[in-house]
Amino acid sequence: MVFLTSTLHHNIEYWGTIKSWGIVLGISGFIVLGFNIITKIELLKPASVRMYALKWMLYIMSYFIFLALVVIAVIKLEELGEWANSRLKDYYLSNEIAETQGSVIGEVDIPYRVRYTLHSKRYTLIEYNTNKGIIRQGTDSEMKLTVGDSVPIVYSKIHPSFFKVRLNQHN
Repeated sequence: MVFLTSTLHHNIEYWGTIKSWGIVLGISGFIVLGFNIITKIELLKPASVRMYALKWMLYIMSYFIFLALVVIAVIKLEELGEWANSRLKDYYLSNEIAETQGSVIGEVDIPYRVRYTLHSKRYTLIEYNTNKGIIRQGTDSEMKLTVGDSVPIVYSKIHPSFFKVRLNQHN
C-alpha cells in the first residue's frame, strides 16, 4: 500500500486507482494481520447478553476499538505514502531537470472509492513537452489556473511525470 502510494501518487493516470486500492489493501491487510487479535476478542464473548451485560458491552467495544485502530493505521500509512511520494518528487526535481512551457488544458475530477462511496478530487490538467514526448499531468486545482494559461514547468529528465509549476520565477 505504502509502496504503491509512494511511487505512483503523483501520476494523475493512476491516482484514483491507487487511492481506492490502497485503502482496500490497507484495511484488508490489517484485518488479516490482526486475525490473532480478533480471535482473542472472540474469546471474551459472554454466553448471555442479559446475564453479562457489562461483559457484552466490553466485547462489542473491543471490536470497535480494533476497527478504529485499523482505520487510523490505514490513514497514517496513506499519509506516509503521500509524504514519501513528495520526497521522491523533490529528489527527482533536484537532480537532472529541464524547463519548458506548459498549457493548462482543463480540469478533471479523478474518482476513487472508499468502501461503497464514490469520492473525487479535482486536478488542473497541464500539457507540456519533454525529452520523452508530450505529457499530460495534473496539479492541485488550488493554484487557480484557467484554461489556456501558459505556465513555466520544471520537470525531471529521468522521470518527466515528476514536475512542478513555477509560478514565481524567483524559486
